[in-house]
Amino acid sequence: MAQGNWVQGGSGYRKYCWCAYVDVAEVGRTDTTVTYRVTHGYGTRYAIDCYANGSSSAGGSWNGSVYSTNNSGWVWVQCTSRDVELARGNGDAYNHTFTGQINVTGGFGNGTSNASNTVTVPCRAYHTPHTPKNIRAERLSDTSAKVSWDVDYTGMNGDYPWSTVTVGVVKNGPGKFTDVGTVNWDTTSHTYNGLEPGCMYIFSAKATGPGGTSDYGVSAPAIYTTPTALGMLEAVKAEAAKVVLKGHDAPAFVDSWEFQLSTDGRKTWVDADVNASWEDEEAPAGTVRYRARAVKSGLKGPWTESNEVTTICPPLAPSIRGVRAAYATGSTATLEWVPNHPDGSAQASAEVQITTPAGTTATTVEGSATSLKLPTDAKGMYTARVRTKGLDEDWGAWSSAAAYTVADAPQAFFTDPAADGATLRAVPHTFTWKVADETGVSRQYLSLCDIRGNLLWSGTVDKNARSFGLGYAQHAFVNFTPYRVMLTVTAGSSLSVTVSRTFRTDWAPPAKPSLNIFVDERLGCQLSVFPGKADSDDTPGTSHFTVSRVLPDGSTLQLGSHLAAGEGASDPLPPLNSEFEYVAVAYAATGVSTATRVKTTVASRAVALNWGAGAERTWLGRYLKKGSSRKVTHGYKMLHFADGGEGLPVSYGINERDVNDSMDFLLLDEEDYKSFLKVMNTAGRFWVRDLYGERFRARLSCSVKRSDGAWVASCDPTWETWEEPANG
Repeated sequence: MAQGNWVQGGSGYRKYCWCAYVDVAEVGRTDTTVTYRVTHGYGTRYAIDCYANGSSSAGGSWNGSVYSTNNSGWVWVQCTSRDVELARGNGDAYNHTFTGQINVTGGFGNGTSNASNTVTVPCRAYHTPHTPKNIRAERLSDTSAKVSWDVDYTGMNGDYPWSTVTVGVVKNGPGKFTDVGTVNWDTTSHTYNGLEPGCMYIFSAKATGPGGTSDYGVSAPAIYTTPTALGMLEAVKAEAAKVVLKGHDAPAFVDSWEFQLSTDGRKTWVDADVNASWEDEEAPAGTVRYRARAVKSGLKGPWTESNEVTTICPPLAPSIRGVRAAYATGSTATLEWVPNHPDGSAQASAEVQITTPAGTTATTVEGSATSLKLPTDAKGMYTARVRTKGLDEDWGAWSSAAAYTVADAPQAFFTDPAADGATLRAVPHTFTWKVADETGVSRQYLSLCDIRGNLLWSGTVDKNARSFGLGYAQHAFVNFTPYRVMLTVTAGSSLSVTVSRTFRTDWAPPAKPSLNIFVDERLGCQLSVFPGKADSDDTPGTSHFTVSRVLPDGSTLQLGSHLAAGEGASDPLPPLNSEFEYVAVAYAATGVSTATRVKTTVASRAVALNWGAGAERTWLGRYLKKGSSRKVTHGYKMLHFADGGEGLPVSYGINERDVNDSMDFLLLDEEDYKSFLKVMNTAGRFWVRDLYGERFRARLSCSVKRSDGAWVASCDPTWETWEEPANG
């Protein structure tokens, strides 16, 4: 309780005094507020009774009298009482003063007493700070790392303010974090300079504030420093070409190992093929030294070198090749081999052992050569084998033996034609030859080539045959053309000989044929062919004819084949109003031919629709109304952003095309009307020939309507892939 100033009066036994007071007591508290009960009143001594009024800064006022019932001691009287809630400060306490006043007037004891009472309001309460978020660590070097985090705090007007952030580290963990640095609350990184090579570090961070210190947050992924070197690398020769490596005092943290070797006393190093068990199963021959280093997170440690080991051993048996089963007497034969040195050493020398009809001999080949000429001077059976030597002082194993036969080569020659460049006046022609060989003929093979050596026909003939007829059954011979016939004879010794003969075709052609052309009522062409007049007595007769139409691309469509004189062919779909050409060819029995070419045009004022397997049915649209139309659509793919994002698409062709025509015809009478109904009722594909020489295959969409007193037929063809009608 805090008292105000005294007010005194009177004298002697009638002397009086009084004063005001203010009393403050805490009655409630939250994290952010404190509630105080503020009491205001007066104290009196000796009996007085006078009018008074009062007020309090806590609120409220009072009117009454100041009165004491005691003439010797103080009497305290409460006038007002009120609870006041004050806000707690953010971060600091502060003082607050409550005041009260009582004023006496109108009698003895007049005066005013002022009282005040000061309390200290504590700062607001805070909670333990949140831990830093998204903690991450970055290796800067083998001695320093940067630790960063994201903040998760409030200001002093919130519940979780930070004052500082402390970074902790675990070395070669897991384990307890050790504090290694503290920074202000508004800093989001810290550089730690205490790293050591060959270690793993895990970093975290915690926050400290008025509410206490948080736990360490979720730690950053571990970072590693450059691995340290092996304490020692030991190389041990396990087999002739196998070296086993052993590492001692290896670093603790390793993802992989790199190995290299040197065979020239450390002058050069190359990658070594060392497996997961630290074994080099194909170590190079000679003196070898290895080195190894650890790799962790892309960081490569220092190399550690091994001792030297020597890896040499005798060669294995070489493989041999190049030896045929037989050779002609006195011809060239060569033995080739491939050394097989497991220690990887080069061939220093080789020994070839040859068994001939006269006995066995051995030849030494010095150096790295891997071939040797074989003897073929005497007829009989031969064998050859080889062995090699490398760095090791011993010879390697012998190869398997290669056997071959030496014999006289077979002989063959053509008797008909008897000389190159002969002229053949007709085919088939019988080619004859003779063969001589002491071991007998085992196989004969005949082939026909053009003069440039391109194979036109080939086949096996009986081993006892000495003739063969070549004709059109084997090849379509062309007149005035050179050819080569080749014969390969294989003898019982397996030796073979190939002989050839060149010749040229030269025979007279038949007379040129004549061709008659008739256009029928369906706008098709009927063709008949006749033999022409012979130019001389040497002109051969015609055995048969063919008739074809030349297509726009230059190729021909055969309409009739193997026709006799006076026979004909039908062309149901010639183009209309466009010149084209027929070709009639006459063939002689010799195979030579001669051709007659006839140009013609099928004039028409009608569009022709054909259907049926052979295009044998026809409807003619004779009167076009308002002409015709055609729409061609090419397929494409539209892609936005293909041009870099300018907003408009880019189109790419997809090799597709659609063609749609439209034609209207007047039907002049009942016969026209009924015939068009047959077209409408045919659910098939049609051949369409327009007035301008175009021919196409199509599906038809048809309709008929009455217009201006006449029937109008409409056809809308949709093009399809072309297909020729059945011919014959």
